[in-house]
Amino acid sequence: EALGMLTSLDSLELNDTWMDDETAEAFPTLPHLKHLSLPLTRLTNPTFLSNYYGLASVHIQASPVTDEVITYLKPSKQTLKILRLDDTKVSNRGMEVLKEFPSLEALFLSRTSVTGEGLRAVLTLPSLQHLFLHRGELPAEVEAEFRKSHPHLKLNVDEFREVKRSGDP
Repeated sequence: EALGMLTSLDSLELNDTWMDDETAEAFPTLPHLKHLSLPLTRLTNPTFLSNYYGLASVHIQASPVTDEVITYLKPSKQTLKILRLDDTKVSNRGMEVLKEFPSLEALFLSRTSVTGEGLRAVLTLPSLQHLFLHRGELPAEVEAEFRKSHPHLKLNVDEFREVKRSGDP
């Protein structure tokens, strides 16, 4: 309830919390929210995201969200510039929806089940400048297609690092 009183809030970080779908039901609509960070949560179905029409960055890495999270972000598809989905359960199906986000500049997909086929779906994103993947997740032929269609694209391929929630063994 107290969070709902912060109506002018434009940035919110709820990192490494026990937030899950049940507690998210009480999440208030914050009309000026532009930046939302929810990594290391228990969210699987964050329907509350569909209440936001102007998000610029969303970070939900290391959480059990699926492709549905991208569908819930569709109201912000014209404004979303940064999307972090590392260590989530997103797949190629989500990339088909994501290709409707023309303003997306940076996409983080390390350690997801997105394959070269899914990455091809986002080749049409006109603003994409940065793509973050885990080493070995980008087939050479898809990399060549990305470099041709996005000559200024910065491919960032990271090394594996395990992300743990505090309190997890």
